[in-house]
Amino acid sequence: MNALKHFNQNVAGVKYLIIGLLLILSAQTANAQHFSNLYYDRRPSMLFGSIKSYGENYYVTGVTDNKNTPYYEKALFGRIRLDGSVDSIYSIVDSNKRNYALFDNNLRRTADGNFITCGFIDDSLERAFIMKIDTAGNILLWHEYTDTATRFFQAMDVLEIPGQGYMLLINANYNSKAYVLVYRTDTLGDTINQNLKHQSGNTVPWIMSRMLNGHYMIGSANSKQGNTPFWTQTWLIEIDSSGNTERSWLDADAHTGWPLSMLQTSDSGWIITRQRMDFDVADFQQFKASVLKMDKNFNRQWELVLGDSSDATGFYDVQALPDGNFVACGTTPTWGYDSAYYWGWLIKFDSSGNVIWDRKFPGMARYGAESNLSSLEVLPNGDLLACGQVDLTVDIGITPIQYGWIVRTDSLGCVLENCFLTDLQEPKPIKSLNIKIYPNPAGNECLLKIDEPRQMQSASIFDNVGREVMPLFNNQQLSIFNINCNPLSPDLYFVRVVNSDGEVGIVKFVKQ
Repeated sequence: MNALKHFNQNVAGVKYLIIGLLLILSAQTANAQHFSNLYYDRRPSMLFGSIKSYGENYYVTGVTDNKNTPYYEKALFGRIRLDGSVDSIYSIVDSNKRNYALFDNNLRRTADGNFITCGFIDDSLERAFIMKIDTAGNILLWHEYTDTATRFFQAMDVLEIPGQGYMLLINANYNSKAYVLVYRTDTLGDTINQNLKHQSGNTVPWIMSRMLNGHYMIGSANSKQGNTPFWTQTWLIEIDSSGNTERSWLDADAHTGWPLSMLQTSDSGWIITRQRMDFDVADFQQFKASVLKMDKNFNRQWELVLGDSSDATGFYDVQALPDGNFVACGTTPTWGYDSAYYWGWLIKFDSSGNVIWDRKFPGMARYGAESNLSSLEVLPNGDLLACGQVDLTVDIGITPIQYGWIVRTDSLGCVLENCFLTDLQEPKPIKSLNIKIYPNPAGNECLLKIDEPRQMQSASIFDNVGREVMPLFNNQQLSIFNINCNPLSPDLYFVRVVNSDGEVGIVKFVKQ
């Protein structure tokens, strides 16, 4: 562990503090390069949202807290050595105890070898900010933006226009309706112009990508949130360097979501990762992961829809590989495989949408652990570098409840050598029972039917984050069991049954 280092720097009235960080190794490493590590510094929460490799270090941004009660979120910028050990972590603190947040995948390299990122300050009035920082953690530029007419004002993404300034993407809310707001700034962050864009519903931006023609593509969504039926549509907006709209595309499918990442391909088309709604019952929605390929005119060429449905299932970043293929990272549930209910997820696929390999692994082998990989980079030798978080919020009383997570794998998605051949990183299938719930969705009661009557060891109902909410029975021989659903609130649930031979059956159902 590094010695604790401090420095104060005043930029626009904000102070910055360098903190040492305690590292925990959570997986065996095959060599000094490949690892899966968790990070915390005795704080209740820490997560990494973006990662970049530069020189002899990796650089991450994310969110932590101030250790004190009440807790306040603090944006962080960290430098990690090539072997996964910590060099330094920089955390924003100030005397006003305001919350600072950074979103995933918005750490960008600048032309002069520094970094630019953006986020928002949650105070009595939300303020967006951009921050330029060098590799030593010095703040080179800090600029805040606000609008007294709106309560929500969040900087989602920022891109540098070398030598001219920045393009800043903001989620703004006016009169309880979300809008896409684009700021064009000079090199000091001062606003040159702004453009407001919207559709019929709430139009929330998420990410922005520089195009081959010199323009910029905004990934956003038009949605109606709240009561069923919930609908959301992917909305892409091409803008010029002044923020003016050149063209846009609104997906006619109302079950599509925000582009979590976008990559323009060599044919000027796009690969977009997003969530696709799997079902919508009783004001409760669940999603699967989608990878969409479109040509330059927004014509759909193919789409992959993968993973088990949940609120978090998705690929959060996608990158091109040197061999002409692609790799994406994210999270998916692994019901029935492990006590960790959400695993980190890496897939490799080709330009036609064929999956080449699929890796799922937990950041921590602990009951209820939720592991997510949110940012990805392909290293020059083909290795994969990803970051994210492991969340233990379902374990009451555990401190910390959230860890930063960094994984470096080989080009096959393996932390351990030869996992592609030995299947070390893949979930081991469990021999399953054939069980059913009906009716589904359920009202005040439903029936659990087991196709092969035999001695059952146990059965329980779990909620959608893996907490046991209702034990059903132990050590009974039966084929049908009546479930009283009255104690359950409307939501998604899972029934897990284990027989005397250790075979497991899992079925999901919705309580209306």
